[in-house]
Amino acid sequence: MASWVTRTPDVRDLLGASTGRMGLVLFGLSVGSMAGILCSGPLVARWGARPLIAAGTLATAAGSGVLGLGAAAGADAVVALGLGLIGLGMGGGEVALNIEGAEVERLLGRSTLPAMHGFYSLGTVVGAAGGMILTAVSFPVLWHLAIVTAVVLAVLAPTIRYVPAGVGRRTGSGSGTPAHASARPAVWKEPRLLLIGGIISPLPWPRERPTTGCRWSWSTAMASTRRSDRPCTWSSRPR
Repeated sequence: MASWVTRTPDVRDLLGASTGRMGLVLFGLSVGSMAGILCSGPLVARWGARPLIAAGTLATAAGSGVLGLGAAAGADAVVALGLGLIGLGMGGGEVALNIEGAEVERLLGRSTLPAMHGFYSLGTVVGAAGGMILTAVSFPVLWHLAIVTAVVLAVLAPTIRYVPAGVGRRTGSGSGTPAHASARPAVWKEPRLLLIGGIISPLPWPRERPTTGCRWSWSTAMASTRRSDRPCTWSSRPR
């Protein structure tokens, strides 16, 4: 994600996209993210978390490559497709990763998820730093994202085997649904869940506090446009 975000102004320039067109391109990321998040629960219940982690990582890597190809070709639809794959992979894979993390906490009997999430932040810093350096030296977007794709696949291949199989998979007779599940209220009818969602949903609204996904990408493109700076200048330090 950080690698893509640092190259957003370059991608916009390669596409020759206006603010409105860029907004439509970035919408692909939102669509993919929502699809991944909404589908992840049933898929984990059916297959377990490990296959979804692998599929999500593959989708993210493939999306990075497709995005680079689309930018090099100046094709808005291809870039949007790449962003959709990134969103799909991250949305679905993140849910599965958190399920695995919760299982690790249960087995260890102590909190470990904050440390795991910290490694996500560390990866973001590394990706952003690398993106800024490559932007500063005018390294081609296509090759940058191709390298990112290769690195992700190279890390996934030897590590996915160490993720335990079957975590999160629903077991039982018949349909595979536990007998007590039918007694639970529907998720979207749970008042406490709706209250939590209502509290969280406004947090990313202010433009001054971009967090993830499209908010990062949009803020990147707009900052570069409004300040009329080179992308590496504003991404490295404010002026």
